[in-house]
Amino acid sequence: MKTTPGEPGTEFGGTYPGIESCCTATQSSLCEQSAEQDKSTAALIGEKADHAVEAVGVGLEAVGRNIREHVPDVAVIGPAGHAVGEKLEAGGHYLEDHGLSGMAKDVTEIIRRNPIPLLLCGLGLGFLMARITRR
Repeated sequence: MKTTPGEPGTEFGGTYPGIESCCTATQSSLCEQSAEQDKSTAALIGEKADHAVEAVGVGLEAVGRNIREHVPDVAVIGPAGHAVGEKLEAGGHYLEDHGLSGMAKDVTEIIRRNPIPLLLCGLGLGFLMARITRR
């Protein structure tokens, strides 16, 4: 059997019957390793994002506590300062407890319960962005 140059397994004047299966196995192995590395990288990025959100939550909680403790009890400022401090603390607790994945689940639930109002809000924001960028 005469082979033409350039066919797989025929370099250097001979035929190598197992070379195609060897290349396929190596390619498959490399693809599996790449996919596994991609998964581990994605998991690491997710963990880092969750830690960052948790740190923001701790910071918000501290700011809220600081505002609530140091606001003067004067007429309108006192109750408003306490309310802002409590809301910041509550937001910090939420971020600490739920993290990024919990926030995504909550947003998904809100969208499922209220699709029409959110669609209208999206259209309104798109219209405003188009008006702003056209100028």
